[in-house]
Amino acid sequence: MSKIEKYYVIGNPIAHSKSPQIHEAFAKQISKQIQYDKVLVSRGELKNFLQENKNSVKGINVTVPLKEEALDACDFLTDRAKKARAVNTLWEENDKWFGDNTDGVGFVKDLNDNLGFSADNKNILFIGSGGAVKGVLDPLIDCSPRSIFIYSRNIEKAKIIVSNAGDKRVLIYKKTNSNAVKFDLIINSTPASLYGEIPQMPDIEFDNNAIFYDMSYGSEPTPFQEYGISKGCHSVDGLGMLVEQAGFSFFQWHGKHPETREVLDTLRL
Repeated sequence: MSKIEKYYVIGNPIAHSKSPQIHEAFAKQISKQIQYDKVLVSRGELKNFLQENKNSVKGINVTVPLKEEALDACDFLTDRAKKARAVNTLWEENDKWFGDNTDGVGFVKDLNDNLGFSADNKNILFIGSGGAVKGVLDPLIDCSPRSIFIYSRNIEKAKIIVSNAGDKRVLIYKKTNSNAVKFDLIINSTPASLYGEIPQMPDIEFDNNAIFYDMSYGSEPTPFQEYGISKGCHSVDGLGMLVEQAGFSFFQWHGKHPETREVLDTLRL
Protein backbone atom coordinates (compact mmCIF):
# COMPACT_ATOMS: atom_id res chain seq x y z
CA MET A 1 0.00 0.00 0.00
CA SER A 2 1.44 3.37 -1.03
CA LYS A 3 2.19 5.94 1.65
CA ILE A 4 -0.38 8.74 1.96
CA GLU A 5 1.22 12.07 1.03
CA LYS A 6 1.03 14.81 3.65
CA TYR A 7 0.28 18.49 2.95
CA TYR A 8 -0.31 21.58 5.09
CA VAL A 9 -1.69 25.07 4.85
CA ILE A 10 -0.14 27.38 7.44
CA GLY A 11 -0.77 30.90 8.66
CA ASN A 12 -2.56 32.95 11.32
CA PRO A 13 -5.56 32.98 11.44
CA ILE A 14 -6.06 29.56 9.86
CA ALA A 15 -9.23 27.97 11.30
CA HIS A 16 -11.39 29.42 8.50
CA SER A 17 -9.27 27.95 5.68
CA LYS A 18 -11.02 25.87 3.03
CA SER A 19 -7.75 24.69 1.47
CA PRO A 20 -8.04 21.14 2.87
CA GLN A 21 -11.47 20.68 1.26
CA ILE A 22 -10.22 22.07 -2.04
CA HIS A 23 -7.09 19.94 -2.32
CA GLU A 24 -8.84 16.78 -1.18
CA ALA A 25 -11.45 17.38 -3.91
CA PHE A 26 -8.69 17.90 -6.48
CA ALA A 27 -6.95 14.70 -5.35
CA LYS A 28 -10.17 12.70 -5.84
CA GLN A 29 -10.20 13.82 -9.48
CA ILE A 30 -6.94 11.95 -10.04
CA SER A 31 -7.89 9.07 -7.70
CA LYS A 32 -5.24 9.99 -5.16
CA GLN A 33 -5.56 9.88 -1.38
CA ILE A 34 -3.81 12.70 0.50
CA GLN A 35 -3.71 14.10 4.01
CA TYR A 36 -4.05 17.89 4.02
CA ASP A 37 -4.18 19.71 7.36
CA LYS A 38 -4.28 23.34 8.49
CA VAL A 39 -1.76 24.43 11.11
CA LEU A 40 -1.57 27.67 13.07
CA VAL A 41 1.86 29.21 12.42
CA SER A 42 2.48 32.80 13.46
CA ARG A 43 4.90 35.39 12.16
CA GLY A 44 8.49 34.45 12.98
CA GLU A 45 7.75 30.72 13.32
CA LEU A 46 7.99 29.59 9.70
CA LYS A 47 11.63 28.51 9.55
CA ASN A 48 11.25 26.36 12.66
CA PHE A 49 8.11 24.78 11.21
CA LEU A 50 9.94 23.92 7.97
CA GLN A 51 12.85 22.44 9.88
CA GLU A 52 10.53 20.32 12.03
CA ASN A 53 8.73 18.97 8.94
CA LYS A 54 11.75 18.36 6.73
CA ASN A 55 11.50 15.08 4.78
CA SER A 56 7.98 14.42 6.07
CA VAL A 57 5.71 16.68 4.01
CA LYS A 58 5.05 16.73 0.27
CA GLY A 59 3.86 20.33 0.01
CA ILE A 60 2.87 23.40 2.00
CA ASN A 61 0.56 26.29 1.20
CA VAL A 62 1.32 29.57 2.95
CA THR A 63 -1.22 32.26 3.77
CA VAL A 64 -1.15 35.51 5.77
CA PRO A 65 1.03 36.71 7.38
CA LEU A 66 3.83 34.39 6.17
CA LYS A 67 4.14 34.89 2.40
CA GLU A 68 7.09 37.26 2.57
CA GLU A 69 8.73 35.21 5.33
CA ALA A 70 8.39 32.11 3.14
CA LEU A 71 10.31 33.88 0.38
CA ASP A 72 13.37 34.15 2.63
CA ALA A 73 13.03 30.56 3.83
CA CYS A 74 13.32 29.01 0.34
CA ASP A 75 16.50 27.74 -1.27
CA PHE A 76 15.12 28.05 -4.81
CA LEU A 77 12.36 30.23 -6.26
CA THR A 78 10.30 30.14 -9.45
CA ASP A 79 10.26 33.23 -11.65
CA ARG A 80 6.75 33.99 -10.42
CA ALA A 81 7.90 33.97 -6.79
CA LYS A 82 10.92 36.15 -7.62
CA LYS A 83 8.73 38.73 -9.34
CA ALA A 84 6.07 38.62 -6.60
CA ARG A 85 8.65 38.72 -3.79
CA ALA A 86 6.26 36.47 -1.89
CA VAL A 87 5.66 32.70 -1.72
CA ASN A 88 2.43 30.78 -1.20
CA THR A 89 3.46 27.30 -2.39
CA LEU A 90 6.35 25.22 -1.03
CA TRP A 91 7.74 21.75 -1.73
CA GLU A 92 10.93 19.92 -0.86
CA GLU A 93 13.42 18.26 -3.20
CA ASN A 94 16.80 16.85 -2.18
CA ASP A 95 16.68 18.55 1.23
CA LYS A 96 16.03 21.94 -0.40
CA TRP A 97 12.87 24.04 -0.18
CA PHE A 98 11.37 25.34 -3.43
CA GLY A 99 8.93 28.25 -3.52
CA ASP A 100 6.35 29.44 -6.04
CA ASN A 101 3.61 32.05 -6.04
CA THR A 102 0.34 31.00 -7.65
CA ASP A 103 -1.74 33.88 -6.27
CA GLY A 104 -1.41 36.09 -9.33
CA VAL A 105 -2.27 33.51 -11.98
CA GLY A 106 -5.11 32.28 -9.77
CA PHE A 107 -6.44 35.80 -9.25
CA VAL A 108 -6.42 36.60 -12.98
CA LYS A 109 -8.04 33.25 -13.82
CA ASP A 110 -10.81 33.98 -11.30
CA LEU A 111 -11.39 37.44 -12.80
CA ASN A 112 -11.42 36.17 -16.39
CA ASP A 113 -13.09 32.76 -16.16
CA ASN A 114 -15.38 32.99 -13.13
CA LEU A 115 -16.33 36.68 -13.12
CA GLY A 116 -16.05 37.50 -16.82
CA PHE A 117 -13.94 40.57 -16.01
CA SER A 118 -11.14 41.78 -18.26
CA ALA A 119 -8.58 44.16 -16.74
CA ASP A 120 -7.74 45.54 -20.18
CA ASN A 121 -7.84 49.37 -20.07
CA LYS A 122 -9.41 49.33 -16.58
CA ASN A 123 -8.59 51.45 -13.53
CA ILE A 124 -7.74 49.30 -10.52
CA LEU A 125 -7.25 50.17 -6.84
CA PHE A 126 -5.57 47.99 -4.22
CA ILE A 127 -6.29 48.59 -0.56
CA GLY A 128 -3.16 47.48 1.29
CA SER A 129 0.49 46.90 0.45
CA GLY A 130 1.39 43.47 1.84
CA GLY A 131 2.42 40.18 0.28
CA ALA A 132 -1.04 39.65 -1.24
CA VAL A 133 -0.56 42.66 -3.54
CA LYS A 134 2.94 41.59 -4.52
CA GLY A 135 1.66 38.16 -5.46
CA VAL A 136 -0.93 39.33 -7.97
CA LEU A 137 0.55 42.56 -9.32
CA ASP A 138 2.77 41.25 -12.11
CA PRO A 139 0.15 38.97 -13.76
CA LEU A 140 -2.35 41.85 -13.48
CA ILE A 141 0.05 44.23 -15.23
CA ASP A 142 0.27 41.69 -18.06
CA CYS A 143 -3.51 42.16 -18.56
CA SER A 144 -2.92 45.74 -19.86
CA PRO A 145 -4.86 47.83 -17.32
CA ARG A 146 -5.05 51.60 -17.72
CA SER A 147 -3.84 52.19 -14.16
CA ILE A 148 -3.15 50.36 -10.89
CA PHE A 149 -3.17 52.46 -7.73
CA ILE A 150 -1.90 51.29 -4.34
CA TYR A 151 -3.55 52.80 -1.26
CA SER A 152 -1.84 52.04 2.02
CA ARG A 153 -1.35 53.48 5.47
CA ASN A 154 2.25 52.31 5.12
CA ILE A 155 3.54 54.68 2.44
CA GLU A 156 7.06 53.21 2.52
CA LYS A 157 5.80 49.71 1.71
CA ALA A 158 3.63 51.12 -1.07
CA LYS A 159 6.63 52.98 -2.51
CA ILE A 160 8.64 49.76 -2.61
CA ILE A 161 5.84 47.93 -4.46
CA VAL A 162 5.55 50.73 -7.02
CA SER A 163 9.32 50.93 -7.47
CA ASN A 164 9.68 47.16 -7.91
CA ALA A 165 6.80 47.06 -10.40
CA GLY A 166 8.80 49.27 -12.77
CA ASP A 167 5.68 50.25 -14.70
CA LYS A 168 4.41 53.82 -15.04
CA ARG A 169 0.80 52.61 -14.74
CA VAL A 170 1.44 51.47 -11.15
CA LEU A 171 1.08 54.42 -8.77
CA ILE A 172 0.71 55.27 -5.10
CA TYR A 173 -2.83 56.51 -4.53
CA LYS A 174 -2.99 60.20 -3.68
CA LYS A 175 -5.99 62.49 -3.91
CA THR A 176 -3.91 64.77 -6.13
CA ASN A 177 -3.18 62.12 -8.79
CA SER A 178 -6.53 60.34 -8.87
CA ASN A 179 -9.20 63.05 -8.91
CA ALA A 180 -10.41 62.21 -12.41
CA VAL A 181 -10.14 58.42 -12.04
CA LYS A 182 -13.23 56.22 -11.91
CA PHE A 183 -12.28 52.80 -10.62
CA ASP A 184 -13.51 49.60 -12.25
CA LEU A 185 -12.03 47.17 -9.73
CA ILE A 186 -11.41 47.85 -6.02
CA ILE A 187 -9.46 45.11 -4.25
CA ASN A 188 -9.10 44.62 -0.52
CA SER A 189 -5.76 42.89 -0.03
CA THR A 190 -5.68 43.46 3.75
CA PRO A 191 -6.75 40.84 6.32
CA ALA A 192 -9.25 43.30 7.87
CA SER A 193 -12.25 41.15 6.92
CA LEU A 194 -10.82 38.20 8.84
CA TYR A 195 -11.29 40.32 11.96
CA GLY A 196 -14.76 41.59 11.02
CA GLU A 197 -13.49 45.02 10.00
CA ILE A 198 -13.60 47.25 6.92
CA PRO A 199 -10.14 48.44 5.86
CA GLN A 200 -9.37 52.13 5.88
CA MET A 201 -10.31 53.42 2.45
CA PRO A 202 -9.93 56.64 0.48
CA ASP A 203 -12.92 58.55 -0.91
CA ILE A 204 -13.00 57.26 -4.50
CA GLU A 205 -15.11 57.54 -7.63
CA PHE A 206 -16.62 54.46 -9.28
CA ASP A 207 -19.77 53.53 -11.17
CA ASN A 208 -22.32 50.77 -10.59
CA ASN A 209 -20.42 48.38 -12.88
CA ALA A 210 -17.42 48.42 -10.56
CA ILE A 211 -16.43 45.26 -8.70
CA PHE A 212 -15.47 45.26 -5.02
CA TYR A 213 -13.18 42.25 -4.65
CA ASP A 214 -12.18 41.02 -1.20
CA MET A 215 -9.23 38.62 -1.22
CA SER A 216 -10.54 37.26 2.08
CA TYR A 217 -13.58 34.99 2.29
CA GLY A 218 -15.99 33.58 4.84
CA SER A 219 -19.28 31.76 5.21
CA GLU A 220 -21.08 35.11 5.00
CA PRO A 221 -20.33 38.21 2.88
CA THR A 222 -17.30 39.99 4.30
CA PRO A 223 -17.53 43.55 5.69
CA PHE A 224 -15.76 44.81 2.55
CA GLN A 225 -18.27 42.99 0.34
CA GLU A 226 -21.14 44.47 2.30
CA TYR A 227 -19.61 47.93 1.86
CA GLY A 228 -19.50 47.41 -1.92
CA ILE A 229 -23.08 46.15 -1.96
CA SER A 230 -24.18 49.22 0.02
CA LYS A 231 -22.71 51.33 -2.78
CA GLY A 232 -24.78 49.46 -5.37
CA CYS A 233 -21.83 47.57 -6.82
CA HIS A 234 -21.09 43.94 -7.63
CA SER A 235 -19.13 42.49 -4.74
CA VAL A 236 -17.23 39.19 -4.46
CA ASP A 237 -14.99 37.41 -1.99
CA GLY A 238 -11.67 35.66 -2.57
CA LEU A 239 -12.99 32.09 -2.69
CA GLY A 240 -12.63 31.92 -6.47
CA MET A 241 -9.05 33.13 -6.25
CA LEU A 242 -8.37 30.59 -3.50
CA VAL A 243 -9.62 27.71 -5.64
CA GLU A 244 -7.80 28.87 -8.78
CA GLN A 245 -4.45 29.48 -7.07
CA ALA A 246 -4.88 26.09 -5.37
CA GLY A 247 -5.26 24.55 -8.83
CA PHE A 248 -1.85 25.90 -9.85
CA SER A 249 -0.31 24.75 -6.55
CA PHE A 250 -1.80 21.30 -7.14
CA PHE A 251 -0.15 21.22 -10.57
CA GLN A 252 3.24 22.00 -9.01
CA TRP A 253 2.87 19.07 -6.62
CA HIS A 254 1.13 16.50 -8.81
CA GLY A 255 1.90 17.51 -12.41
CA LYS A 256 -1.81 17.62 -13.34
CA HIS A 257 -4.23 20.54 -13.58
CA PRO A 258 -7.47 19.88 -11.68
CA GLU A 259 -10.97 20.92 -12.77
CA THR A 260 -11.47 24.00 -10.60
CA ARG A 261 -14.94 25.24 -11.56
CA GLU A 262 -16.83 22.23 -10.20
CA VAL A 263 -14.96 22.51 -6.89
CA LEU A 264 -15.74 26.23 -6.65
CA ASP A 265 -19.41 25.62 -7.43
CA THR A 266 -19.57 22.98 -4.67
CA LEU A 267 -18.01 25.35 -2.12
CA ARG A 268 -20.53 28.06 -3.07
CA LEU A 269 -23.51 25.82 -2.22
